[in-house]
Amino acid sequence: MSTTAIRAITTAVLILFVGAMGPAFAGSATIGGVSINLPTPKGFCELSSNDSSEKSMLTTIGAIVKSAGNILLSMSADCQQLAAWDAHQRKAIDDLAQYHTNIDGQTETFKNEAIQQTCNDLRAQGGEISDNCRSKRQHNED
Repeated sequence: MSTTAIRAITTAVLILFVGAMGPAFAGSATIGGVSINLPTPKGFCELSSNDSSEKSMLTTIGAIVKSAGNILLSMSADCQQLAAWDAHQRKAIDDLAQYHTNIDGQTETFKNEAIQQTCNDLRAQGGEISDNCRSKRQHNED
């Protein structure tokens, strides 16, 4: 498998811990000829280009991601924060999740097994990150 293929698989991940947060189905994307599900974390809602504020954020973040050689596949936010932001009751959204992939890797051909193994590995890492965050949050509350 080429370096570009490995990078594309690896970067096609949720920035926030997909496996550890009880994902809900949001959508899918095709990367390297393989369709993959893009679940949102529990309590998160996918941003929509049908809402002008959300479209603006998707466009802005999409441009930033593109400048790094990636493409934004999906973006979600904490549902309560997103609703308050859409209602102009909140100036910023603190909790966001994003899927990116490498632009050059979109046309690479991947084997389903390679993607499955990469996803499993990244979910495990996400679980560790989530557990660490929960532990720190619990410690700060004590």
